[in-house]
Amino acid sequence: MEEQNQLHWYIIVVNPGQELSVREKLTGLMRNKQYEDYIKDVRVISEMVENKNGKIIEKVPDYKGYVFIQMVHTNETYNAVKLQVVRHILGGPSPMKKEEAERLFGTTKEPQE
Repeated sequence: MEEQNQLHWYIIVVNPGQELSVREKLTGLMRNKQYEDYIKDVRVISEMVENKNGKIIEKVPDYKGYVFIQMVHTNETYNAVKLQVVRHILGGPSPMKKEEAERLFGTTKEPQE
């Protein structure tokens, strides 16, 4: 039962082009007092590029349509995340493997036990 209260990374599927706005919405949810102990990080794999006007912008070249969230999976967090313009959580309630998260993000913080 202890496993249920641990932080894990989940892959969220969103409409392509909506990754950055969904990240902002989920970051706002993460700051909500109700979820602050359950949602710890929200990421989009992106890069900063210069557009033709010389302005630096954030683009999502790889992993289009995916947002990554580190959270404790509960019915409440799952339902709250689903409401934020999310198509579905990849793998349902199954988290990413720790090794996969480390490959994508580098060394990740160990969940508190």
